Amino acid sequence: METWLRLITASSCVSLVLLLGTTSCTLSGGSMGPMPGGDLTAMATIDSATVASGGSVALSASVSGGTAPYVFRWDQNGGPTDVAVAPPTDANVTVGPLTTSGRYTFRLVVTDQTGRTDEAFVSVEVDADLPPTPQVLVETNFGDFVIELDAVAAPGHAENLLAYVDEGFFDGLLFHRNACSDNAETGECEPFVLQGGGFERIDGEIVPRVPTRDEVQSEADNGLSSSVVYSVSLALSGGDPNSGTSQFFINLKDNGFLDAQGFTTFGMVVEGTDIVDAIVAMATTDSPILTGEVSLPVEDVIIERMSRVAP
Repeated sequence: METWLRLITASSCVSLVLLLGTTSCTLSGGSMGPMPGGDLTAMATIDSATVASGGSVALSASVSGGTAPYVFRWDQNGGPTDVAVAPPTDANVTVGPLTTSGRYTFRLVVTDQTGRTDEAFVSVEVDADLPPTPQVLVETNFGDFVIELDAVAAPGHAENLLAYVDEGFFDGLLFHRNACSDNAETGECEPFVLQGGGFERIDGEIVPRVPTRDEVQSEADNGLSSSVVYSVSLALSGGDPNSGTSQFFINLKDNGFLDAQGFTTFGMVVEGTDIVDAIVAMATTDSPILTGEVSLPVEDVIIERMSRVAP
């Protein structure tokens, strides 16, 4: 039926050209006709602007306007050619490992139901000199420890933390949460997580420091896990796996159940675990931040400075 309608419409259009002497004719619903849904606009994002050699990047696609359903296609558009974008028809894909230094540019092509297309581009710089396991020194008023980041398994999270470190964002913030969880067998409350990176004390009040960077896209399926004691993960807001910013926590026991909830593990305390243990052993009081949780250290644990150190 649809074919006959198109033939009839085309025939009428040809007749108009012959009878009226018009120089063009638009077929309703065809490639030159009116398109419902507004202009089709493809939008592409990448979770990291720079990664270490051997790292991966997550490509995300979205679209506005046009007529659903849409077909998304990714391909590599120039740059080193030792990587394939697969499967190419997914809206969101992870590409890697990227082993050759240079700029990788990826092209997104979106096609809507009417056949209209639009494209967008994103790029990442692969740096052979960027260490795959950069380290960060955390200096506190109770001692120092070192966090090693996995820039290969979690490039976006490593880059995010390092950017906050480089701008001095963490300096003066608190480890505001020393949480424990009940052990059903022993009845004791065992260490759960030590969390910081989001609050400071001003004039006696604990207040948030507003993040300066966008949320980080989840890299939870990277092979790292909160099940490892002293592993470091990014805190989330409202359970959204893509909501992490500056707050991070150190796992104090096997918290593997957090992996399935979208928490991304991206590092490990590799030096100064005794300092972490000493902080965790401190008494706690009611938290003014988390209602009903007795997790605020009775003495302020202050991040005096965080800085990069050579691995």
